[in-house]
Amino acid sequence: MSLVEDRFQAVDFSVPYFLDSDSFVIKNPLPPPRWSSIIFPFSWVTWIALCMVLLWLPVILIFLNKLEGVGQRDRTSMFMDVTKALLRQDSPPITSHLSIRVFIGNWWLMAMILSISYTGNLIAFITIPAKAQKMRTLQEVAESDLTPVMIDYGNFMHSVMQKSGDKTLMILGEKLQFLPNDDYQAGFDMVDEGKAAFLEGTEYFRYMVILFKAWNTYFLEEVFFPSYVGWIYPKKTAWKHKFDKYLQRFVEAGLPTYWRNKLADDFRREMNLTRLSSKTSSRPLNLVDLQNSNEMPHKVKKKNYRCSGSPMSTLNIQITAVVAGGEHMFHTTVVKILSNAKYYYFDHMNTNMA
Repeated sequence: MSLVEDRFQAVDFSVPYFLDSDSFVIKNPLPPPRWSSIIFPFSWVTWIALCMVLLWLPVILIFLNKLEGVGQRDRTSMFMDVTKALLRQDSPPITSHLSIRVFIGNWWLMAMILSISYTGNLIAFITIPAKAQKMRTLQEVAESDLTPVMIDYGNFMHSVMQKSGDKTLMILGEKLQFLPNDDYQAGFDMVDEGKAAFLEGTEYFRYMVILFKAWNTYFLEEVFFPSYVGWIYPKKTAWKHKFDKYLQRFVEAGLPTYWRNKLADDFRREMNLTRLSSKTSSRPLNLVDLQNSNEMPHKVKKKNYRCSGSPMSTLNIQITAVVAGGEHMFHTTVVKILSNAKYYYFDHMNTNMA
């Protein structure tokens, strides 16, 4: 039970064994398309400044040529010459006039720096694709187009948020809508459509996410109304300190967290949600699957291993796993060298099972 000041008048509480709160569950955003990696190396300010430079440099060069009495060239030719420096292409010979040579020399230096910076950043973005930008704060939810929804437990939450002195909570309270008749399915459907942020108690919501198979969701990082949870005893219980002593040891050892996670895993197994689907997609494991594995909204739920081939030569291992809400099948090859039972993994021997 949550440790609330008014309840101390009726019962005694143990030492708190975990911190509960209210959280929003939101649909996972889609990652940016891979083709957009070509614009990620520079910010929008840099791109706009570069476009302005490319537009005005030919004009300045034409003016300098006219000032020095050099043969006139049209703006298109000048633009092509300026762009060649960015693309690392050979430029035509330049005039011997000092002012023009200094100007073009400075542009070549700037173009070299921009080209090297862009190439290096582009390789980094292609190697490690950009992650989808997730909301992390209540203010981001309040400023978004998402509608906060929750099960109708009465107007307590609504009134507390509206009367709050915090501007963000007041906005969320004004936008908050209630779902009648404990209709969790309607709430998760709205989340899946990207229209709503579903509000509920964090610990209880873990089981609802499992029950309604809302795998493509995540919990908002910022929570509100956090409260400690403890056991309750009759008022003035004499042996309360005995229980508190050992309960505190459990908390220090991390056992309550372990037990809560185990209960959630057991519930998932009871719901038969670890069984692999017959519609398993087949593709090779790529770098995206290995990125930020500690931030996956739902952990790997099951791995199945199936081996084939001669035990004296090659083992073909098929690994089927549920990763980040989707079921995928990976295939790799392990080769046995000599007869000392040592196995070596060769990355280049990975194959696609599709």
